[in-house]
Amino acid sequence: MLNIFACMLLGIGCGWLLRKHRIKYINKVIMLLICLLLLVLGVEVGQSNSGIANVHLLVGAALLIAVLAMAVSILFAWMLDKKRSR
Repeated sequence: MLNIFACMLLGIGCGWLLRKHRIKYINKVIMLLICLLLLVLGVEVGQSNSGIANVHLLVGAALLIAVLAMAVSILFAWMLDKKRSR
């Protein structure tokens, strides 16, 4: 877990240092890294016996998180639009 936080902090630091530079293909690189991350996560879940047995819980949790994230985004967008229209 400490490795994850260290990598995250390293990425934040690199982003802060490079914030004034225009990186041409950064969106494609980010999409590729996200796909790679999802692939590795799927491989880890697939190799775990408990992961396969509890896949319905993982899908349910992912669905709940996605629905709640969309609901909160819609709520904040609506609140911001309402505030700007005053």
